[in-house]
Formats: sequence, C-alpha cells, structure tokens
Amino acid sequence: MFLLASDFDRTFYINNYDFKKNVDALGGFMKDNLFVIVTGRSYQDYMNITKNYVPVNYLVLNHGATVLKDDKVIRSVCIDNKVKDELKKLFDFDNIEYFATKDKLSRVSIDENDLSKINISMKDNLVAKKAVEYINSHFKDIKAYVLFHKNQFEIVSSKANKCYALEYIGSTLGIDRNNIYTVGDGYTDIEMVKYYNGYCVNDAVDDLKKVAVSTVSSVSEIIEFLNIDIKKEKVTDELVSFINECYQHNHYFEKYMSKIYGKSSNDKNHLVIRNNDEIIGCALIVPNKIYFDNDYLDILTVGSICVKEEYRHKGYLKILMGAIKDEEKKYDLSVLSGDKSRYSKYGYYPNILSLYKINSKRHDNIIFKEINDDYIDECLNMYNNGIHSIRTKDNFKDILKQWKCESYYIYQDNSFIGYLIYNTKQDYISEIKCNNIKEVIENFGIFKGRDYISLSVLNNDYSMNNIVSNLELSKMYSKKLYSINNIEKVIKVCLDYKFKYSELVNGSISIKINEKIIRITVDSNNVVVDSDTKYDIELDCEQFMNIILNKKLTRNNLLSSWFYLDIDMYNNDLV
Repeated sequence: MFLLASDFDRTFYINNYDFKKNVDALGGFMKDNLFVIVTGRSYQDYMNITKNYVPVNYLVLNHGATVLKDDKVIRSVCIDNKVKDELKKLFDFDNIEYFATKDKLSRVSIDENDLSKINISMKDNLVAKKAVEYINSHFKDIKAYVLFHKNQFEIVSSKANKCYALEYIGSTLGIDRNNIYTVGDGYTDIEMVKYYNGYCVNDAVDDLKKVAVSTVSSVSEIIEFLNIDIKKEKVTDELVSFINECYQHNHYFEKYMSKIYGKSSNDKNHLVIRNNDEIIGCALIVPNKIYFDNDYLDILTVGSICVKEEYRHKGYLKILMGAIKDEEKKYDLSVLSGDKSRYSKYGYYPNILSLYKINSKRHDNIIFKEINDDYIDECLNMYNNGIHSIRTKDNFKDILKQWKCESYYIYQDNSFIGYLIYNTKQDYISEIKCNNIKEVIENFGIFKGRDYISLSVLNNDYSMNNIVSNLELSKMYSKKLYSINNIEKVIKVCLDYKFKYSELVNGSISIKINEKIIRITVDSNNVVVDSDTKYDIELDCEQFMNIILNKKLTRNNLLSSWFYLDIDMYNNDLV
C-alpha cells in the first residue's frame, strides 16, 4: 500500500482540465492506497475551491499545522501564545491586511489563542521578504513562508510543517517511509519532497527541483506510476534469465545459487515488478533464522535486487524497496549484501567485517581435501554448535560451495577434524570449524602457497575472538547490511547471548530510538528488555545501528559494557 501526498495549488490543481484528470485517476488508486492533500490553505479557503470534489483519506492544512480525517481535526500544532503577543508588538495588525486561522476556522481575530496560522499582506514584495527574513532569524518557535503572491507571507509554528504532518499520519497507520510518495511545487514542500519519495511539477521552484526524484507534468503521472503491478512469484526460466541479464552474468545465478535458482525451487520467493507482463524489476526474499544457542531471531535475507536498464533512475527501485520493507515487518531483522550508499536510505546499515592475518607455517600432519559426502553430518553438527542459521543436510554442501568458495575437509594425523571455507574472490577463510584452529590455518597458508592467510571472524563469536585477540588486523570492510524491525527482541536475544560469555556491568537505562522507548536492565541473574514512557538517552536510527553493529560507546561505562551486540552470520548463509 502506498500513501501519496500532494500539494494543492499549482500541483494537484494547475488548471481545470488537469484537476479533473487527477481526480479521475484517484478512483482506481484509492482502492488499495491512500491519498492526502497537503496545503498551506486554511479549511474554508480549501473547501471553497475544491467543493469536496477531491477524495482524500487525510487533509493537511495550514502548511502542516492542522490534520483532518473524516472532516475532524485529529492533530493541531499552534503558534505559542507568548510568541503571538510578540508578533502583535512587531506588526500593527489594526492597519495591515491579515487573517488568522484556528483549527477549521479560517478567519479569526489575532487576539484568539492557539492560532494555527497567520497570513499577512504587505505593501510590496521587498517589505514582505524582509519581514520573513527578520522573523526566521529572530524567532525560533515560528517559521515564515513567502507565498507566490510575493507580497504575502504566512506564519506557523516551527513544529508545523508538511513533513511532520505526514510523519504523524505514517506512524499512526504503520506505513513505512519508503511507501510514502510526495509531490509539490513550492518552498513549503521542500522538506516533505526531500525526506520521502518526492517529485515536483514542471513549474516548481528551483530549490525544490534540486531535491526531487524527478519532474512530472501532472499528479496523475505519479498515480499511473504507482499503479504498477508487483507480486510474489516463483522462480522461472524467464526470471533467472532476467536477473542474469541485469547483472551481466552468464548462468551465474543457476551455478552459484542453485538451491534457489535451480529447477527444484517451488517457493514464491521473489518480488517481481511487471509492466504489461514484462519483468522490469525483482528482488529475492528468503526467510531464515539466526540461532544464539537456544534462542533465535527471525530474519529476512534479501538479494538479487535489480531493475532493467531502460527503467532505471525512474523510481522503480524505490517501489521495490518499499515492497521489501513491507515484507520485513514480519521479521525481527533483515540482511543483504550491497552498497551502503545505495541502501542506507532504506534503513540498512553496515556491519564491519574484520580480517586477521595468520602467518603460514608447515604442519605435516595436517592436510586438506575437497568436501564430498563423507562427513556432511559431522560438519553440520559442528556448524550448529554456536551461532548459526538454518542449514539442512540436503543443502549444507551446496551452501558451502556457493559464492565462488572452495570448501575443504581438514585431517590431522589422517583423522577428520573439521572443515573450512575459503573465499577465492576476496581471498580469506570465511568459515572454519575444527580444533587446533591456529595450526590448521598456518598450514592452509602453506597449502595455498601464501606467506600468510586472512581469517574472518564473526564479531559475536566470543570463542573465536579469544583466538584472534593477539593477531594483526589485515583488513576491514563492510560486507553485510542490516535493518532492524523488532528492536526489543534483537537487543534481548543478543544481550542474553553476550551475558553468557562476557561480564556485563549491572544497571538499567531507558533509550529512545526514533519514537520507541525501551528500558534495558542487567543484573547478576538476567537481562530484561521492555518498553518505557521516559528516557535517559536519545539515539537516531543510525546511531543505534552503529552501536549495535560495530561501535562501542566510550563515554558510558554501562552501555560500553553491553554494546556492541554485533548481529552477525556467515556470508554463505546470505542469498
């Protein structure tokens, strides 16, 4: 489901023909989606021109100060009465043309309390511009906007803007930011167009054009775009061919992801965008779990995200990511491999992969042989001892051989002792399960003819961290991106696991993360994570993900003891 929010004047209504075209387009769109008008107009001014011809789910008035649903005010952000009194000293309201609004009342006295907006007309453009500059530089609790009439400007609370109003509606309905689209033409539209999937009309101001995804001639053009068909589909030859073409690989996905793209796949595990039956974009979504001893997190692994070349840079990736974010709501977190700069805007943040250098040294009693079917059960038991995802005997060997990896059984004194996976593309050991790990890796360097070999370690694998604590760090890079949906469960499960293997400082603290407040309590017996109404520290989403994934808080002994709680999994378990 999408939410489309449009400014009214010079956007939804440009002329009578365009107005009717936009209204007609809403008929089909609003069967499955939501539509919101966001305007600077007051209630009566808006109703006088539209005469209720425009169907809306919500109506946002007065530059975001007033929100209505079913013709009832559900949110009102007012100009502080003390600030209004200061404005009365600044402007001679008895001798200038003005009007003030309050909720649905469009013309009230300046002496009324809790005003939504004040509109002021000056004698010329220059005076109006200077008044706006003065207000915006001397008042922190209000904001003034120059109107297209040039000699008019309007004043609202600094907490009242279109973007905040949409954020309120989106959070009320549980609509992800990536599924909210906006369109406007003027300065008051800049924030909402920049923050959401924003467009502008042809005659928009230049500052708005700079932040918009693209320019459209009509709101109906966006509606037509959002009516695109997107469904879950099974793997077919057509789909595999499309993905190979997008990534410019020949049979790459059948070969290296055979359990997903082979002939035996029957799951509807792809989100597919079609235009007149032609595939123009898709994404792979596969449920998985990360086990932490006896507890686990439900995760969604995401991959094969692609859009056909001629449809790129037109917004289809945003639609695809919006559908993925909708799917993620069923899971505690999701993970993908990709570029941070591309996916951070969708709430994905990188985990830093650390590679450690182990110098090569010959151990004649240790040898390596390519994996076959002989010890699959033993390998699977080793893998399941500790942090792991879902691997079955049927797909275990296939998983280990994916992503251009070499897989080896390890023998010591001619006895099987474990296995390792070597990433040939990035040149490091990506997974190893055995005893005598250091000696095995030293001899693997000799086996590969290298002076040293690099080893990657899951940052939440505390037993392995003890082995590499004194080793030289050879490289660090971000490989996996994570997005957290169920904050309380992720913290509880990961902190419980750390509690078993590390000494944590006892204490309690409440953290506000965006609009959610959680309290974490650690004592000598257990870890408790629950909701709270007050908070001790506030973090935005990026700050929170940083301390969860790869950064310690050095200024707070309590939090530095608990974080980071790195959420990590082997690369071979990613799709």
